[in-house]
Amino acid sequence: MAHDVVREAMVGYRQLVELNFPAFGDAMGLFSMLPVRVEGLVLRAENNEDPRVGLMLALHPDTGKVDDVASQVDLSVVVKDHAAEGWKFAERQRSMISIHLSRAHQRFSRSAFGQNRMQVLDLPLHVPCLASSLAYGWLTQDLIAVRWLDADFRFSE
Repeated sequence: MAHDVVREAMVGYRQLVELNFPAFGDAMGLFSMLPVRVEGLVLRAENNEDPRVGLMLALHPDTGKVDDVASQVDLSVVVKDHAAEGWKFAERQRSMISIHLSRAHQRFSRSAFGQNRMQVLDLPLHVPCLASSLAYGWLTQDLIAVRWLDADFRFSE
């Protein structure tokens, strides 16, 4: 389910920017990173009593794809030892990002307002439209970065 939510959120985000900010797409941090390959962890409790679910995502450039938003979404579920698994994932991703940057000698994002390539998000399972919620959250972050929204603005599902 999380795989589909992340993929649909990426598609929804792109559509939001293209429809509402067509002249400013490259100024939007996440939009300027597209297309991306997404790797991540789905962090959930071992028992089903705790309904919280977290996402740890790494966004990697996929310059081989032109029309695709997220060419590949690869998520693994972690139910034990979130801290250790999250730390290992983050370290591995940071290494991959720095290797890519040193080889490419260029910015990943076409925007000075690029979003962080490593993201830790809550997956709000209580929201009926999870993908839309994530898409609007990313758009909110971009609008804050370009100062079209106040920094203390909080998107609420």
